[in-house]
Amino acid sequence: PHGQLKPASTLKMLTATTLIPLLNPNAYITASTQATTVEPNIAGLVAGSSYKVSDLFNALLLISANDAAIALAQGTGSLSSGVALMNAEAHHLQAWDTVAKDPNGLDAAGQHVSAYDLALIARQALKLPAFLRYDQTRTFDFKVSPAKNETLVNQNSLLSTYPGGLGGKIGWTSAAGAT
Repeated sequence: PHGQLKPASTLKMLTATTLIPLLNPNAYITASTQATTVEPNIAGLVAGSSYKVSDLFNALLLISANDAAIALAQGTGSLSSGVALMNAEAHHLQAWDTVAKDPNGLDAAGQHVSAYDLALIARQALKLPAFLRYDQTRTFDFKVSPAKNETLVNQNSLLSTYPGGLGGKIGWTSAAGAT
């Protein structure tokens, strides 16, 4: 339970658990070049465009948008402050095996979680009504730019195929495999 493993996108539960209480869902965040150039860039954020915080959380949890994760963390003032807040939240939850280096879970040197810690983080996430609203949304109309909308479809098939499934986060990277 305490093996230190690569988190892939399961780390986005910590991102959401940390930032949902801190960011005003009706506020707007301007996407930085750093957010829009992360690979893979899932939501297709456009540098210099502003996005509603609640829309970014939908993109984060429905389609595992790496660009939305960076933008949300930067919404705290900077990417480094967002990641520092995530690590502080992990310690607050006594998730001692967790070290976040980025808000999206993409492979990063020294970044790890354990199964035990993911259970602690998921338990906290599922206590947040806003997390459940975002995480259980099946589809969402996301405004990428003034001329382009995309329908986001929730990638977590456990919500539709596992009786009693409440939510959570799936993930995959080459190094982490399926998480």
